[in-house]
Amino acid sequence: MTTFSTTLEACEEVAEATMAFHFRKPTGVEFQPGQAIDVVPPSQTGSTDDKRHGFSIVSAPPHNELAVARRVRDSSLTRALESLSIGAAVTLDGPCGSMTTKGWLTQCRPPSQPGNAARRHHIE
Repeated sequence: MTTFSTTLEACEEVAEATMAFHFRKPTGVEFQPGQAIDVVPPSQTGSTDDKRHGFSIVSAPPHNELAVARRVRDSSLTRALESLSIGAAVTLDGPCGSMTTKGWLTQCRPPSQPGNAARRHHIE
């Protein structure tokens, strides 16, 4: 996967208890519908906890943004994302994988995460 830095451009509530986070799409980053990206917000406490989480990209490829959506839960990742101010730096890994209603789902995770090697699951 490709790791790159970007900034949070906007966040909004898109449904009850569901937030969308819009990041600037760096020049040269391309993705296809059905791909995912890992979001790694900066640590809010100075700890080394990895708040990495994979999200499906919900924006369209021609747009100048990478948008993801998340149900709001009481978790360290949700708190980290909600505490970001507009313009905050964020690290993204990806895009990777593919998911369609028929075909193959490919999940990608960094090899440093045990048990998270690339996996393929057939979807009927």
